[in-house]
Amino acid sequence: MKGSYIDRMFVDPSQWRKGWGTRLIVFAESLSPNGLEFHTHQGNRAARSLYEKHGFKAAHFGTSPPPESAPDVEYHWKPDNKALQTDRASQLSQLQRGG
Repeated sequence: MKGSYIDRMFVDPSQWRKGWGTRLIVFAESLSPNGLEFHTHQGNRAARSLYEKHGFKAAHFGTSPPPESAPDVEYHWKPDNKALQTDRASQLSQLQRGG
């Protein structure tokens, strides 16, 4: 992470659908509780679905810089309210306990 910007986040494909993406998102939110931003490829439907499930909103559609030069989307997350922050803190605590 670079401040509130998630520079890179990857889950090995053999570990998809096992909760690792959610764990990484919850951890990132704990590091930057006032909000997060990042870019991903527009065609990465599985990742985009995960991000949107966790409250991230598409803020801008564009093209990534060379050498990729691929269609991308910028996502933002801002906590909606105190209840959401409390829920995220509870999720992080549960993940740290191995649950």
